[in-house]
Amino acid sequence: MVENSTGKCAKCGIALTKRKMEKHVLECFQDESGTPMLCLRVDGGGPYWLYVAAKEFAPLAELDGLLRRVWLECCGHLSSFECPSGTYWSSPEYGEKGMKGGSIIVALPAGRAVHYEYDFGTTTVISITRVGELKAMVEKPVFVMARNDMPEMACELCKNAPATRISRLDNKLVCGACGDNMKKDKEYLLPYVNSPRTGMCGYTGED
Repeated sequence: MVENSTGKCAKCGIALTKRKMEKHVLECFQDESGTPMLCLRVDGGGPYWLYVAAKEFAPLAELDGLLRRVWLECCGHLSSFECPSGTYWSSPEYGEKGMKGGSIIVALPAGRAVHYEYDFGTTTVISITRVGELKAMVEKPVFVMARNDMPEMACELCKNAPATRISRLDNKLVCGACGDNMKKDKEYLLPYVNSPRTGMCGYTGED
């Protein structure tokens, strides 16, 4: 967990580290006349994180949909939540639990991290922890309260320009000019984006 990774609050725009953002969003989005919601910390590894508000009895399918839109969706892969109450699947087969039947408040116990996986070929693993409660004036069942800033990395070839592309073969980061000049493996370059799935499968950015 990268504690000094910074991000911005979606409501007021303040920039804080992930550790400090947790307390901030619980206060910034609080409205006593609003709907009871849960605060979820979503860790994507390295600098990638989100703070998400979710209605207590919203199904896991809503959280799955948000993660796909913001961080993951590329080819309609299968996903799952591994919870103390069982494993919930995006496309359940006979006898399996489906995400539409599992509510967030039941599946995600307070203070206990659960694992979410997207794509079981080139897998992205995410850790989700329920860290608090609040009331918020929103209609959406789930929404992002804060998100990490785009990590700034230098091109690994010229060392000068900022990286804008990443190879899905070896995760090499290159700038636009160096990518255009590559004679080998150029077809494997993807956009370098603000997501733990950057450089994986065919992912090119959020929906």
